Amino acid sequence: MFKKILVGIDTATETHHAFDAALSIAKATEADLSLLHVFSWDDAHEKCLSMLHSELEGIENNNKVSKNDPLVECIISQYRGHEKPETLVKYQAAAQKAGVQANIESPRRGRPASNLCSAATIEKTDLIAVGHRDKNLGSNSELDDLHLGSVSHEIIHRAPCSVLIANRIDANTESLTHIDRILTALDNSVMDQLVFQEALDLAKETGAELTLLNVLPSSEKKHSLAKLEKLKNQAADAGVSVRVERVIAEDDSIGKAICELAAEKEVSLTLVGRRKLSEAQEHVLGSVSHYVAYHAPCAVLIVQPS
Repeated sequence: MFKKILVGIDTATETHHAFDAALSIAKATEADLSLLHVFSWDDAHEKCLSMLHSELEGIENNNKVSKNDPLVECIISQYRGHEKPETLVKYQAAAQKAGVQANIESPRRGRPASNLCSAATIEKTDLIAVGHRDKNLGSNSELDDLHLGSVSHEIIHRAPCSVLIANRIDANTESLTHIDRILTALDNSVMDQLVFQEALDLAKETGAELTLLNVLPSSEKKHSLAKLEKLKNQAADAGVSVRVERVIAEDDSIGKAICELAAEKEVSLTLVGRRKLSEAQEHVLGSVSHYVAYHAPCAVLIVQPS
């Protein structure tokens, strides 16, 4: 079970979702939170860096700076937030109020994903929590893409531990504050037992109902349910309310089928496993975990071997 959860903190709205999801899991598992903010020079184009050079010097010298360009203003705001950790202190106070120990890590500069993964390795973190939003959400999509980049995607590939993605599908998406329904997607792979165990442990700690889902392509309609029934019995013996669902993906879109069932059952958290494929392999073969991470109507916990 989780003992240390690292939360990536920035100025985006999605950070609230990531923090709330991490806090919910921390409360259930008695884990500690670590809050880390990374100021990323790489999020901006080289031209922006050149343009900002004099502005940042002005900040450091306490001189008046211009704010004519919205992109400049956005990045200066991030820079000031990096130097003045009021946001981190606010999250720390919220965690402590909820009875969770939260530590503020020394701020870093550089690539957010690399720094978060590096910190997770050094601190032997069990889970990294980050936010993600639909790229088409909102009117400032270009700025949002620049701000968020592909941080969550890179973390999924590089993380030395499991990853919690807190989605913001639309403007009305609510944060995860209470885990009452857990969906676990199993695919008859070697990852099944590891994913199931994570889900079972969370269900026991939270009292959540656990759904074991097996989605098959149309060519495998006759696959045995024996393995699912065995896991169902194991969960029931542990005192967890459990059910089994099987879905045939007629268009072979397994990720889409998982997301549709998550929406239908109104689950709080979905767990999927990820095999250690390269980015090129996942692009060719398709990645169920990536699809679910970015399209599920709830928080997604991607379980991967350390």
